[in-house]
Amino acid sequence: MSRLTGICIGLLTLGLSACGTQDQYSLVSDMSDATGISMTRPRQPVQLAALRPGLSAVGKDYLFAGPVSVSGLGAPQAYLWFALGSTIDRRYTGAPEPTFQTVILLIDGTPMTFDLSPWSGASGTEPYELDIRPSASYAAKITNSQIRQIANAQILEAYVADADNRSPRYSMVSGDLRDWLDFCCGGESSAAATH
Repeated sequence: MSRLTGICIGLLTLGLSACGTQDQYSLVSDMSDATGISMTRPRQPVQLAALRPGLSAVGKDYLFAGPVSVSGLGAPQAYLWFALGSTIDRRYTGAPEPTFQTVILLIDGTPMTFDLSPWSGASGTEPYELDIRPSASYAAKITNSQIRQIANAQILEAYVADADNRSPRYSMVSGDLRDWLDFCCGGESSAAATH
């Protein structure tokens, strides 16, 4: 192989790896032909889980969260989408499915509270596809400043307050908060973002 061929292969490989890295944090946009509503979001939501040892040795309750921009009904509006899911079979325990009225995110220990409305009020379809069927999904209006604060968190946890204000602690198990910086800040890195 000639030196020129080796250099070309090296540059091509470098270019392809750069494209792959750039694409990793890109946003996804979908538009409904039926409603004309367009949604823009990161590729995946973050996933938080709560252990429920009194109900299951291996099952968990899950909270999914991700920012979504909805347009087509006037000016675009940013929401933080939340969904609850579970891998616990409650038929044998009689325990109710988790419900929630308020989500309290703990961003490096600092609480940020979100009042919720049903997701169907923001758009007719779920913005993210999940491996676990959600039992409920909700939306809360959110600002770019709040998204940036969450995206720069070292530790993200949550409480999901029901009508009795009871909740286990949910801890982040998957997802990448850096994707949220692409959503709110045009791809600025977490190192460059300000709190």
